[in-house]
Amino acid sequence: MIYKGSEKMIEKRKYGLDILRILSMFGIIGLHLFNNGGILQGMNSNSITYYIVLLIYILCYVSVNVFAMLSGFLYIKKQNIQTNKIIYLISVTLFYCLTITGIFYAFNLFNIRESGLLNFIISIFPPLAGRYWYITSYILLFFMIPYINHFVLNISKEKLEKMIIILFILLSILPTIFCLRDFFAINNGYSPFWLMYCYIIGAYVKLYSVQWKNHCWLVLLISNLLSWFLNSLVKFITSCIFGKILLNDIFINYISPLNVISSICLLIIFSSMTLNVKKYRKVIEFFSATSFSVYIIHSHVLVFDYVLKNSFINIVDYNVIIVVLIIILSIFMIYILCSLIDFVRMKIFDLLNVNKLIENNYMKIMKLLSRRDYVRK
Repeated sequence: MIYKGSEKMIEKRKYGLDILRILSMFGIIGLHLFNNGGILQGMNSNSITYYIVLLIYILCYVSVNVFAMLSGFLYIKKQNIQTNKIIYLISVTLFYCLTITGIFYAFNLFNIRESGLLNFIISIFPPLAGRYWYITSYILLFFMIPYINHFVLNISKEKLEKMIIILFILLSILPTIFCLRDFFAINNGYSPFWLMYCYIIGAYVKLYSVQWKNHCWLVLLISNLLSWFLNSLVKFITSCIFGKILLNDIFINYISPLNVISSICLLIIFSSMTLNVKKYRKVIEFFSATSFSVYIIHSHVLVFDYVLKNSFINIVDYNVIIVVLIIILSIFMIYILCSLIDFVRMKIFDLLNVNKLIENNYMKIMKLLSRRDYVRK
């Protein structure tokens, strides 16, 4: 049976997905604190605190996949994908790059003026140095959405399932078996093509996966605990045999089969939620809407390399409960702060009529491209 995307009724907003988007950004912030913030590097890998924190780290790692799957879930039934939305995202990104760079150089924070011209250029255009990988990958994904949707909506469920399973084997299981050997240049998930695969999974969940929701909590629990156990086992075995830890991230990465399964479970769970959020509707919508800007702000090269770099390395000496509380509160405060900053940015954009300017220019360009005489020339 081939699924047709026409709908007679507009679906009500699923606030479970908004909450999942917020939690996913919490997880992305957490990943950055664990890695760039120095939490994991500063810990004794034989301590109880390390293994408890490692479990939180694993829970955070599903966030990027979930974000991409959310796009597939939300966009698969949209007939018109407006390019002006991606132009708006680029405008927001450029705004923050210019603003953050301007503040750092105006006040010479961390003696940034001595870092040289190249660092200044990268601060304004981070993709030149491979930074903001998710945004650049998402831009390519966005332009591919109409074609992916057409394919997914006009292929049978059985064929779509086969394709997802085949790609799961090739892109996830095989690299894990062969110790993250990148056979198909997916770069361990740091790739627009991996985001496209996650998008297709999200689309499939939207169309066909309602019958799985009763088992998702159990599968989610098992997959995360199994990832934690296998990672700990690899650490123990390699340290005993080679005297040092090897293959540290073999089960904790974006393309890990257990990570993919956990991401799917979370999407199914939150998309199936029926929530009464009348009192908190505007709050949830606001923080959901700022999630991408939270990523843009705290992941900017200057904030990432100077403000967050090893800023949490000293918390490893505290009691495990204190460590966990510091991590959770820090994630929460970073999200709140970045969201408040984005609120100011929204007001500035409103005053400057940025949305209208983008929309008007977009419409002019589309009219120009649609003219037959222009095409003939």
